[in-house]
Amino acid sequence: MEVGPPEADLTTIQLIRHALEEARLLARAEVIHAKLEAREALKQGKRSIVLLGIAAVLAICGLSLFFFCLALLLPFSLGWSVFTVGLALWIAAVAGTFGALKLRPHGILSTTRAHLKEDYQFIRERMA
Repeated sequence: MEVGPPEADLTTIQLIRHALEEARLLARAEVIHAKLEAREALKQGKRSIVLLGIAAVLAICGLSLFFFCLALLLPFSLGWSVFTVGLALWIAAVAGTFGALKLRPHGILSTTRAHLKEDYQFIRERMA
């Protein structure tokens, strides 16, 4: 008795049905994976937008304190403290902006695209 792959006992029609069913399952899995990847990119985009908003508010506060400080610097020494606070807020705003820009999503659905390319190459190799 010869032992071979289980596909050896199937007819051509059964093999085609089996291949089509596997292709359907693969397509469903890719759609589910693409949805999950898109949701994650959306979450990361939301975080980035929130951080950019906070950075914008801090920048406005820092600029207002900075200009207020410039007005106070001339006659009083109290201005140096206001200047320091304004400068610290400005630095925090710049750091928040760079942090938000790093968090924004890059290459949305890149994993799904890579999987689809691999699947396409696999199908081309099998069909040739």
